[in-house]
Amino acid sequence: ALCNAGGRPVTLKMRLGWDDAHLNAPELAQIAARKGVQMLTVHGRTRCQFYTGAANWAAVRDTVEAVSLPVIVNGDIQDTASAMRALALSGAHG
Repeated sequence: ALCNAGGRPVTLKMRLGWDDAHLNAPELAQIAARKGVQMLTVHGRTRCQFYTGAANWAAVRDTVEAVSLPVIVNGDIQDTASAMRALALSGAHG
């Protein structure tokens, strides 16, 4: 409904999935794209991880490859070096 409501771009931020057994970000990204979302941000952890462990930037690549939308990788990016690693591993646009 938001995508059709007023001419402003709608973006979506999500995690990789609920837990390691349910990594559904690529599927959710495809649904969002079909509904008119124009950009995605994917945090490299699951919902069950909260902020423990390390963000899995490589796992974001599945979402990047699933849609033609711009995808931003998120999580544990603290400086230029970690940003460059996150981009390289994920294939994200930013």
